[in-house]
Amino acid sequence: MFKSRRILRNEYGSGKTGLVIDTAEIAENVFETMAYGMLTHMELPGRSVVASFTRKDAEREHAEMIERFAAEIEKAENTFSPKMIKLIEAIKVARQAAEQVTVEDGGTVNCDAPAILLPYWRADEVMRCAKAAGCGVSEWKFLRKKYWVLSVPGNAMGERRTKQAEVMAYSLVLSGYETTVYYQMD
Repeated sequence: MFKSRRILRNEYGSGKTGLVIDTAEIAENVFETMAYGMLTHMELPGRSVVASFTRKDAEREHAEMIERFAAEIEKAENTFSPKMIKLIEAIKVARQAAEQVTVEDGGTVNCDAPAILLPYWRADEVMRCAKAAGCGVSEWKFLRKKYWVLSVPGNAMGERRTKQAEVMAYSLVLSGYETTVYYQMD
């Protein structure tokens, strides 16, 4: 008995506004490429399901479907869910608070930064939120948890950077997020 298998998959956006383009082998040498929105009423122009009989044709159809739905992909990529909007605003407020730090920039050079715990968030969601908030982000695994380390504003390197990281972390806590500070001497 043939077991279907996924060949290609592209996901755009997230949550209720997401768009998926999927190609699978549904029977031996029978491929299906499908585009679907997370909302059942999302209208997609043109054909959203295409059958192919070779893998090469299926890959071509997949690429063509990405081109065909380019406008919907762009819309999905620029739409944020309510939880994402909340995080973007929290990061912006935290960065504004950190910019107000006026401590002298002496002491040991460091890479201190706020680290936020976002369980069940996908990496692309966190990265899109950070980008929208004007902030860099990287992943940090600590004590079996995945934290997201946010960049601090400006070019401070010592005591000011430490204070900025602490102020951002505290601001994010006030916004309802579990946060710590990633301390690292350079």
